[in-house]
Amino acid sequence: MARKIFKQFGKIKDDAGETASAARDRIAETYGNARAKGEVLAEKGRVVAGEALETSREAATRALEAGRVKASHAYETGSEKAREAYETGRGKAVELYADGREKAGELYAEGREYAREIPAKTSDGIQRNPLLALVSATAVGLFAGIMLPKSKR
Repeated sequence: MARKIFKQFGKIKDDAGETASAARDRIAETYGNARAKGEVLAEKGRVVAGEALETSREAATRALEAGRVKASHAYETGSEKAREAYETGRGKAVELYADGREKAGELYAEGREYAREIPAKTSDGIQRNPLLALVSATAVGLFAGIMLPKSKR
């Protein structure tokens, strides 16, 4: 009986070995087929990518040339308009300069007069209401102390 069992185990072992060998062969064959198909697909991909690259280069070259033509035209048009604007603006600038200079002189005179009046107005305000001046100065100092960062105090 034991011999029979060992014989059956031996047969099962041989069958398992044959099955494993057949599976290895099948896997190797499937791997070989997949690799061959992968190489074919990779070559097709390289060809398609090369064609796409060449098509892209041609399109880029055409677009670049068209851009150069448009840029040249835009430059010429812009340059012409800039010259016209310069000539027009030059006359206006001279007028505006004269007007601005006159207005600046008037504003300077007004500012100077106002600046001369400030000390008198400030002094009068402090003399009339010294408590308000003291409270205002204290409030400004407190506010500045709160607002300034510690590193600047």
